[in-house]
Amino acid sequence: MEYIIHQEKIGNGRHYGRITVRQGKQELRFELEVTNSEKHVTSRKNTERDRQITAIARGYLDLAVHKRDYRTWYQDTWEAIEQFEKAGGDMAWVTLGKAWLYESHEETGKARETLSYVKEHQELLDTAEKKGAYLYLAWKLKMEVGHTELVSRLGTLMRQESASYFLLKLAIDADDSWQQSLTRQLYAMELCYECGCKSPLLYLDAAQLYLRQEGQLRRISPFTVQVLKFAQKEGILSGELLKRAAYLTETMKTFDENVYQILTAGYERFPSDEVLEAICKLVMKGRPVRKEYFPWYAKAVERNIRITRLYEYYIETMDASFDEVLPQVIRMYFSYSNTLAGQKKALIYANVIKNREKDRHTFQSYRPAMEVFTARQIQKGRMNREYAALYRTFLKKPEDPDSAKAIANVLFTHHVTCENPKITRVIVCHPAMAGETSYPMTERGAYIRLYGKKARILLEDEQRRRYAVTETCRVEPLFMDKELARACGGFAIENPGLLLHLCGEQEEEMQLTAENLAWYQQAARTSAFSSAYRKTVRQKLLEYYLAHPDERETEAAVAELEDSAYAKVDRISTIELLVRYGRYSRAFALTDRYGYEKIPVSCLFRLAHAMILEKEFTEDEELLYLASYVVKQGIYDEIVLCYLRDYFTGSIEDMCSLWDKIRGFQMESDKLEERILTWSVFVRSHPKWEQEMLESYIRQSGKEQVILAYLTYLAIGYFMDGKPLSDQMFDYLDRAWKQGWELDEICRLAMLKHLSTKPQLSEEEEKEAHTLLLAFTKQGLRFAFYKDLPEHLTEGFQIGDRMFIEERQRAEAKVTIHYRTNAEETWKSEPMRNMYQGIFVKEFLLFYGEKMEYYLTFTNRQGEGKTEVKTVSMTGEPKVGKTRYQLLNQMKAARAAGDSEKAEEAFQKYLQQEALVRNCFALVEEKKQQEDTTWNRKI
Repeated sequence: MEYIIHQEKIGNGRHYGRITVRQGKQELRFELEVTNSEKHVTSRKNTERDRQITAIARGYLDLAVHKRDYRTWYQDTWEAIEQFEKAGGDMAWVTLGKAWLYESHEETGKARETLSYVKEHQELLDTAEKKGAYLYLAWKLKMEVGHTELVSRLGTLMRQESASYFLLKLAIDADDSWQQSLTRQLYAMELCYECGCKSPLLYLDAAQLYLRQEGQLRRISPFTVQVLKFAQKEGILSGELLKRAAYLTETMKTFDENVYQILTAGYERFPSDEVLEAICKLVMKGRPVRKEYFPWYAKAVERNIRITRLYEYYIETMDASFDEVLPQVIRMYFSYSNTLAGQKKALIYANVIKNREKDRHTFQSYRPAMEVFTARQIQKGRMNREYAALYRTFLKKPEDPDSAKAIANVLFTHHVTCENPKITRVIVCHPAMAGETSYPMTERGAYIRLYGKKARILLEDEQRRRYAVTETCRVEPLFMDKELARACGGFAIENPGLLLHLCGEQEEEMQLTAENLAWYQQAARTSAFSSAYRKTVRQKLLEYYLAHPDERETEAAVAELEDSAYAKVDRISTIELLVRYGRYSRAFALTDRYGYEKIPVSCLFRLAHAMILEKEFTEDEELLYLASYVVKQGIYDEIVLCYLRDYFTGSIEDMCSLWDKIRGFQMESDKLEERILTWSVFVRSHPKWEQEMLESYIRQSGKEQVILAYLTYLAIGYFMDGKPLSDQMFDYLDRAWKQGWELDEICRLAMLKHLSTKPQLSEEEEKEAHTLLLAFTKQGLRFAFYKDLPEHLTEGFQIGDRMFIEERQRAEAKVTIHYRTNAEETWKSEPMRNMYQGIFVKEFLLFYGEKMEYYLTFTNRQGEGKTEVKTVSMTGEPKVGKTRYQLLNQMKAARAAGDSEKAEEAFQKYLQQEALVRNCFALVEEKKQQEDTTWNRKI
């Protein structure tokens, strides 16, 4: 342990001290010894001389008051003088002391011999007191000093040392005139005292004079007080002198502690009514209500002494723990005249209540006054042990909020006492409360309020250090009344402590009923409680509301519910509760703020349905989210579906699911279908039921541009990606084409491709296919699927004789075909034509039995690429036809099969065909020449 000692603040020599550290019941002590070596240390010899001087004076006093016999005194004094001499004492005093002892022992010769040394060494008499002592002894021993000279010279010395009683005593003993007047002696003694003399010899002689004649004590002054204290200390104070002093205290205007000590100590030796009365009157002139004065007041009451306000001071100083029956005179006095302060009245009344079994008459006579007093004091909030006794006896159940509030303010009061004087405050912490409560300690006690078993008590000292309660502290309940507490709770007063007691500290203590529901509702609103406690209370309230939906109190509570606060405790229960009682807007606000996960879907459906109607079908983003969530969970009706139909915009999949539910109710769905179709085109998605949706949209007379756009989108999927398309969609395309709608080229390509897939075409379809084929051929658009059309439609377009190589790449790609036939060794390369949006096509003419190998290379944004080598050939039975290409293939096939007859037949047909072509083209050429000649002539 480290500590600091300030050297400049310690005196000479050695110093002893102790450091004490207390912590609860533990106490540590450290003994210290400090020596200041840098300062002068008083000599041990000086200390010894002082000790012997004191011993000589003490011996003389003991002899004077008969505490020591002469022989013992004589021996002790000789030893003290010798020790004084050994310690280096003043030689003059040593010699004078010895001469004095010889003289008192009637050894005159030795006394003269001893005193002669001083006579021969006059330089030793360097003080007035030494000179006076020498003169007095010389006169006593008749050594050339006469009486007149002695008196004269002593008078002169006294004037030089007016504060020396030693010289005054010598003068009194030497001069007979002093002996004749006690008054003169006492007067001279008091003057000497006033000049600063504090010699015990002065007090001794003055006391002996007062004892000789008590009447000489005429007033109480500082001098007489010191004399009386000395007389009392030395045990020479007489009873008569004490009475004289007690009588003179009547003239005192103020209280004097020394006089009080003299009287009280004297009363113990010489008890008398006069002294007792003087004591009581004296303390009444100072602070008469101090607790230590009660025994004197009690004795005065017991002795039936009549003093003004004695009875009042009796009560004022009476300790609260006083359990005995009050004296009869006190009871009678205060039953007729009671001007005491409230706390002292309470003390009397509490005493009456404690002893009512012993004194029923007094209790009954005091009862009306006590009841009125109790009613007034409770309104002021007064509380201590005495008030608690009154409250326990006379308080009734409150009849109005004011009285309930007053009672609640003193309920659950406990008294804490602590023996540690350093404790200044008591701190009470309730876990359920938001803060702590501080109570001041007065007279090592504090009145605190504890509302539950979980409360914690801490003690705080002046340094604001805190300690746990130990065995040195006691906690005593003063006023606990559960019935009164419940009665006060019925008035809804603001008292957090009362609410805590009524509601309970722990969750398991909280038992809600219709009768106590208001307490918990109030507790939930009270900011004095901790957030955790209010959360628990709100949870209990929600459980009660949900368990008792038909009670009137529940409906009223829901109307005033703090929605946000309760939602933080239990979001699901709060929203369910609000929906159950039709508070839809508030419930919707909570779902908007906290979400609606895990809330029962039936509750959310009811909320969504009600809010749609409340908002009159106006668009609201959060309401849309709620309605769509409910529908996804599989609960909906026409109202919810209608609202979503008009405003919902989500993923294509979600909107399609919604559309599927709507068509089950046979509701108009054109707005939703339009959004789905439009978004699908925008995001390039093909939703489920897209063709059924388009069909429904068309039936409901949808917008032409939307229908046409989506038909085009479907056509792209069909033609470019091979997505299947129903015949109904092609019917719509065909109808649009016939009605003159501006169909995109891709739509017409899709229509032609669809016709190529049919096993048999009607006459109208053939005309349509021919028209489309003719138009595309003129545009140079030729595709492999043309070969799937009926041969009589394609024979005029040289399609049947061709082999089509198609490759699909990005539209910006460059594709090159590398090929060779079985008759060639080198590869040939040609660019492939981008026939339409990345469909690259190359046509080849192969004869029967001829094979061609090819591979493709391409370049696009991702880089370059190359396909595997593939082989195509003309195999199988050649088609029966009359074109030169077909006839040549027939000849080659027949020859390869060894059928010369067939080969010859095909050859003859080929020659006929060749001659026919030559003649036809010759006639055409001749006719053209004739027309040109005629035209030239006209020019």
